[in-house]
Amino acid sequence: MRRFGELRQKVLLKGMAHASARDGTFCPCCLEDWDVNGQLVAQVCCMRKICETCSDKLALTNAACPLCREPTPVTDSDFQSYIQPHVEKEVPEALSFLGELFEYGEEWGYTKNAYVAALVYKRAVELGNVNAMVRLARLFLRGEGVTVDTEKALELNRQAAARGHSVAQINVAHILSKTSGDRDEIFRFTKLAADQGYTHAETSLAQLFEDGFGVEKDLAEAMRWYARAAAKGDEKAIAAVAELKSLQPPDSVATRVAKRKRA
Repeated sequence: MRRFGELRQKVLLKGMAHASARDGTFCPCCLEDWDVNGQLVAQVCCMRKICETCSDKLALTNAACPLCREPTPVTDSDFQSYIQPHVEKEVPEALSFLGELFEYGEEWGYTKNAYVAALVYKRAVELGNVNAMVRLARLFLRGEGVTVDTEKALELNRQAAARGHSVAQINVAHILSKTSGDRDEIFRFTKLAADQGYTHAETSLAQLFEDGFGVEKDLAEAMRWYARAAAKGDEKAIAAVAELKSLQPPDSVATRVAKRKRA
């Protein structure tokens, strides 16, 4: 018997979802605040989102949706009967979800088709879905289903970044680093994402402080951001912390950080 949780593992974990204003500030199932580094999982029956932890628990038991009490879809027909009404009503989350199904394919009767995925994402973007903005931007960067268009990808990521999407914010920084090279903008968008606690951005911000890129070089600040990311298991940050410690006189970095905290 196929479980809805299996779809989440194969499809939704390919890209981090984002909590929008429609989703509130916490998981409606466990009532824990959304984790910016976690995965929000859409329940296809009601198109509401729950956190990855709750989704994993549901997958183990094949339990009914905790929000609308509809049974878990088992067959392709079950799944499509749930999502189709939401798509026909042009629910933004449903369109973005459908775009994922076509982008990755091989699940629930949907064949991989980047062109169709792009069309669906475009409609979701028109309806204001921030996840669709980020996913469509990725297709423009790769030239999948659309012609390669870096400027369009940057524009879409900027739209999502303006709405607080941490992945979009770091995406803007990455695209700028390969195009205009605007140091101030690269630093600004990286810090926006890092301030939200997005681990990848924390490591990137630490690198900017270490190199003095877009900001005055500050090894103590670099160490602080590396340490934040390292505490969450980021391997690059863990290696950077060890390297910085080896290059500094004993306790010098720690002392500077302590002084900064007391100031």
